[in-house]
Amino acid sequence: MITVAAGDVFTDIDAYASALAYADLLRLQGNPARVVLEGEFNYSIPDELRHLGVNYDKTYRPIDDESFVVVDVSDPENMAWFVDEDRVDEVIDHHPGMEQYWHKKIGTRSDIEPVGAACTQIYERWLDADMSDKISVDCAQLLAAGILDNTLNFTAEITSERDRSAYANLAKIADLPDDWPAQYFSWCQRDVER
Repeated sequence: MITVAAGDVFTDIDAYASALAYADLLRLQGNPARVVLEGEFNYSIPDELRHLGVNYDKTYRPIDDESFVVVDVSDPENMAWFVDEDRVDEVIDHHPGMEQYWHKKIGTRSDIEPVGAACTQIYERWLDADMSDKISVDCAQLLAAGILDNTLNFTAEITSERDRSAYANLAKIADLPDDWPAQYFSWCQRDVER
């Protein structure tokens, strides 16, 4: 069993969407996978997105012979408490700083690179697997939200052409209207004001 996890303290939309979408891809490829997200969900995951058809565990329970994939975090100090570094198969993150550490531990299964969102990297995994036509509408919407949020609607300096391209393709899959970015950020603002 592959357990897909993220950070320890909180879960934002980038981690949430990345974990869920990557677990879906792993399962479609014939790998048993589950998502465990114990970190507190923050405002970037509004109610409208929490109710999509997603499946994850909020509490960790060990499974024999499990391995781990960690998304949207690569510093071991910030990973979910239950992740056993010696059983990490993959790290997928867009935060620089731990590239050498993970390259020594797991080699090319470490994917830490400067793009706007981990969601972009996950979408590219679907493309590389030639399975982008199998992304669910819900996962496409979640990945699109993660890209919007992390790139600050494509205004953050770290935003890349890869982020823009991934968002455009995901918006088509999810049939998102042109004003969807404004809708998403208004949902987040409402939750912040609560």
